[in-house]
Amino acid sequence: ETAFWGFTRLLEVLGEKYGLEIPNYKEVTNLDNYNQITYPNSFIGSMGRKNGVYYSGVDDFTFIYPKFQTEYAYKAVTKDAKIETYGTFDQALLCMLPFAQDRNKYDVMSDKYAGYLYGNQGIAHIQNKKVKGPKIMLVKDSFMLPLASFLSTVCSDVYLVDTRYYEKSILDYTNSIKNLDYIIVSYTPQDLTEEFFQFQ
Repeated sequence: ETAFWGFTRLLEVLGEKYGLEIPNYKEVTNLDNYNQITYPNSFIGSMGRKNGVYYSGVDDFTFIYPKFQTEYAYKAVTKDAKIETYGTFDQALLCMLPFAQDRNKYDVMSDKYAGYLYGNQGIAHIQNKKVKGPKIMLVKDSFMLPLASFLSTVCSDVYLVDTRYYEKSILDYTNSIKNLDYIIVSYTPQDLTEEFFQFQ
């Protein structure tokens, strides 16, 4: 739910400071237009896994996806592994594996963020076939997985780079994409470490 809130705030900032106009703004920012499935006491984020459940507690996780019509193509590459999916938001962008199995909450495979976009990938491209909107690149950590998914409802293209899993030049990758409208670098404070800045 926090990622959805972050998505709505990001749209506000892009509109107020950078003049981005979203024709379907009211539809995509209204949570009533999304399916919501809550998994109680099911989620420990990366900081929780490091600090322990007795210190950080266990969170509920609400899986959110659109009720309105969507059509996507999604491609991702991490080293030699490739993902390519097509269809509606839930068919192309969602992976149910973290929800389908009763894993130990400390197991990285139980990370609910990985339900969006098949988890962290080196580079990924979400193409929204129903929207003529901006092209946005996100240099990101795992928190941006659900936020980027929601952001794709207003963009024609969303490109993602995770510097932990992409060893080539980000500048070259950025320059290979024509007509990018926005580049957003987003890390949670605890991720401002050398691990996230190994790129060329």
